[in-house]
This record gives sequence, structure tokens and C-alpha cells, in this order.
Amino acid sequence: MSESKNLFWDSCCFIRYLSGPSDAECLDDIIRFVEDKAGPTIHYSSLALAEIRPSHFKGTHFKSALDFFEDLGPRFVQIEANPNVMVWAGELRDSQSTNPYPKATTTRVFSTPDAIQLMTCIYARDVLDVKDIVFQTLDQGKGKTWEGKCIPLLGIEEWFPEPTRTERLKTVCGLTRQKPYQAQGTLAGVVAHGKSFNTQPGDQDRAH
Repeated sequence: MSESKNLFWDSCCFIRYLSGPSDAECLDDIIRFVEDKAGPTIHYSSLALAEIRPSHFKGTHFKSALDFFEDLGPRFVQIEANPNVMVWAGELRDSQSTNPYPKATTTRVFSTPDAIQLMTCIYARDVLDVKDIVFQTLDQGKGKTWEGKCIPLLGIEEWFPEPTRTERLKTVCGLTRQKPYQAQGTLAGVVAHGKSFNTQPGDQDRAH
């Protein structure tokens, strides 16, 4: 649970909000973050406009990612994935990992989107001076990309023993990262941001 006034959401947080089943991990918390008008400022990378696909809006009234983010309002702040961010992301992807599992023979890399997300957050912290920013994600490295399984964003340190960390990697390891938990409770029967949440797992309706 974060008490920071500034959060940075990985795209997966928005995707969970849009299309996750009603019993999905952190969904209630994500909805509370969205609905709390006095809540923290939530920053996100412009990369999210590409990572959130039209199929994620099925069953909602949103027509596009632009429509979605405009509807979220001014508490959600986009940060451009600018050339500096891209260069930093390339440097991060060049980091050589060490598999923490003794019997494993494979290593992993940061996926391109993950590296951009992380470095956009670092840019916000170190260049835009958002010192208290907290990176929130659901990424535990379980899925696969065209690059195979990638470095989990929750657990980076396990893959990079301290003596092997580059300066770029050290900045990432110094970034607070966590799941988007907020508070206890249930949203059963509550209508939030155009969606109703029922008591039965998987039973979720979205208003058009």
C-alpha cells in the first residue's frame, strides 16, 4: 500500500482496470485509485497509448486510448517517452542478468516496453523532480514476449547481484516498485467509472 502523492502506473494497471475479471488481483484497489478524486497523481508513459489495444475497450464506452485517458481527467499525467528515455532504455536492456535459480541455464533481458516504462519513471523522478514517485505494476515475469520470458519488474534485484549492476541498473534498483494496492474492502454492488461490480467472481458488466 502506497502513501505517496505521486504514482507511476505500468500499462498493465490500466489494462487490468479495463478488462480484468472482477476477481482479478488488485482490481478493487486500482478502481479506488481511479475513483478517488483526492487521490495521488498517477503518471504514465505515452507508451501506454500503444500498449492498450482497441480490444481492451470491449464492453466499455471508450472508443480509443486517447478517449480513455481524457476521460480519466487531470489527475492522470502523461509523460512522453522522449529520446533521453529511449537511450536510457537501451542501456538498461544491455544489462547482463544472472538467473537466480541454480539449475536454470537461461538468462533474461528487460523487454523493450518494460525498459521504456521504467526509464520514463526515472525521468519523472530525476529530471521532472517528482522525488516521491512510486512505480506500480503487476509484472512478475510470468508472461512471454517475442524475446521469451523477461526480467520481472517486481524482483529485478534477484536477477542482478549487486556487484554486477551498472550505474543505469542501480538507478532502477533504487526506484520503489510495488503492486497497486490501496486499501481493504470490497466493491460489490458499486458502480465505478461506468462499470458495475457484482458479488460473483467473473461477473462484471461494463456500461456503454
